[in-house]
Amino acid sequence: MGRYSYSNRRTVEDCKTITTMFLNEHNYFDGDVRRGGMNWSRNGEETGSIGYEVSTIGSNEYIRFQYTQTDRNTDEKTKLDYKARLTWTPCNFGGRRWWFVCPLVIDGRTCNRRVSSLHLASGKYFGCR
Repeated sequence: MGRYSYSNRRTVEDCKTITTMFLNEHNYFDGDVRRGGMNWSRNGEETGSIGYEVSTIGSNEYIRFQYTQTDRNTDEKTKLDYKARLTWTPCNFGGRRWWFVCPLVIDGRTCNRRVSSLHLASGKYFGCR
């Protein structure tokens, strides 16, 4: 039995999300530049799509997001193209665990939290919780 929702606040389950686990499972962290895309849907209807580029060459490690966002009130389209840094930590039994560095700017300061997933809520940019 589920509990009653008493808040209008969005949850991460309602957001478009990209994770380092997904990128790792699809071999994006192989020491090269790889491009891809992702689509989201709800009830069989596409709700969004993005293109991205992942670079894990040397010390220039990043994910670049490219997508168009449409304002639901005005139908105005905005093209977005920005990067979020990637970093990694060593795993106990070898290999690397990859992380996003949150690119959101809040009150004039970049968040810079190390996170495994970035979410696109009601704003224009992907960021951490």
